[in-house]
Amino acid sequence: SEAVKNTLLSKIEGLQWVGVNTRGCVAIISVKERSIPSEESKKHKVNSIIASQDGVVSSITAVKGYQLCKIGQAVRKGQVLVSAFTDCGRTVKAENAAAEVYALTNRNLSAVMLAAGTERQSLKGTKVRYSIQIGKNIIKLYKDSRISDASCVKMYTERSLVLPGGFVLPIKLVKESLDMYYCEEKILALDKHSNISQLAEEYLINNMVSGRILSTAVTGETVEDIYHFRGTYTCEEMIAQVRAETVGEYDG
Repeated sequence: SEAVKNTLLSKIEGLQWVGVNTRGCVAIISVKERSIPSEESKKHKVNSIIASQDGVVSSITAVKGYQLCKIGQAVRKGQVLVSAFTDCGRTVKAENAAAEVYALTNRNLSAVMLAAGTERQSLKGTKVRYSIQIGKNIIKLYKDSRISDASCVKMYTERSLVLPGGFVLPIKLVKESLDMYYCEEKILALDKHSNISQLAEEYLINNMVSGRILSTAVTGETVEDIYHFRGTYTCEEMIAQVRAETVGEYDG
């Protein structure tokens, strides 16, 4: 992961940040493009590194700037980790801070779903019906209701009336295909629990700049026909985030 990240940063000048997460044989690469500031903003703005969320610092690599945190320190979201300003006594040095800061974080996810429901099985048959739409008015060419239950899947196809020359009239022929399925009542929560757990982990990984899940604790319970999923995750992830600072506002 480190080799891929360093290679991308050295080969592509437009990248500011690269994160590489691996899951089995799949590598998920997240990139952030480097913004090009105007000449005016370069004179008055420098970047500090702040924490993107709460956590306990596990590693720091500060290339530029004044380091304000250490390994093992608990930090809060928005806290300055590496300052753009270094107090040199009689003067203050201002430069764009550059650092990688990883921290141990806790994340909580929850989801709700029906504990039981109807699940489609094999196809029973297909029904086709037509209607004509003139403006906002619809003329049905069939007698039965348009209301269908979960056993039915609808597909609409519209064809407009076009005059010679390409002029389209506000008249459409609507074809409605209904696929009817045999259905079965099933307890959905038992089938979906493992899927929700996997989706939750993938969601966390995809929302990290770079990092990994260290431990997972998930629970599931059914209350009044509603299945509640809750997950608590301990992660190690990149929390360094760039924040612009105004040079003239430094107060020491």
